[in-house]
Amino acid sequence: MYSKHKLEIDPSAGSVVQDIFKMKLQGMSQDSIANRLNELGILSPFEYKISSGSRYETGFRQKEQALWSSVTVRRILENEVYIGNLVQGKRTTPNHKVKQTYVKPEDDWIRIEKNHEPLVSDRDFEIVQRLLGMDTRTSPDQKQVYLLSGIAVCADCGAPMTRKVSTVAGKKYAYYLCSTNKETKRCYSHRIPEKDLEDAVLVMLKQHIQNILHMKRVLEFVGTVPFQEINLKKLQNI
Repeated sequence: MYSKHKLEIDPSAGSVVQDIFKMKLQGMSQDSIANRLNELGILSPFEYKISSGSRYETGFRQKEQALWSSVTVRRILENEVYIGNLVQGKRTTPNHKVKQTYVKPEDDWIRIEKNHEPLVSDRDFEIVQRLLGMDTRTSPDQKQVYLLSGIAVCADCGAPMTRKVSTVAGKKYAYYLCSTNKETKRCYSHRIPEKDLEDAVLVMLKQHIQNILHMKRVLEFVGTVPFQEINLKKLQNI
């Protein structure tokens, strides 16, 4: 959050923005972040603007109206102003007689990169945008998204795999199934237990890490071999 007429960092509000990005990077959903902010008594942007007019130095105070919402949190997480970019000209009207505005194509926006000091790094902002593009909804009693939310997709139709929980004889079993099959039956269910899927992903991750380490050792070895010897080995293999 920045001051109104000049893009200078508001220390109090700026720390809240940074905390919001940190919570998202830790795996929290927008709903959970909003609930957390409300629990801490942190004023929403609207209430903070009102309070800053007369008691700016008091920082954030608890208010019962205009609370944080998932929509407000998402708007902050998507705002490029926090990485130092100034974006203008997003909305326009057909002509001066029409009051209703509409959003212009993104290519027509005026974007000035690194216009001011950022609150969030480009890397963290990019990761958050990827997380926002995933299905990271959570149940009301959950604060963090499930491990494979928004990542697991059906190999046949490409649709996201939906996590479901069934209770059998008092015991809960979690599994993933194709969302297309669940909604339209146009694909197979491809049902797989959550633990089996997580175990399979873990095996693949370990193999990928081993491949990277092997490649690193190969490159280190190549770096110690004289260039002439490398060319000689290539000729011998022809």
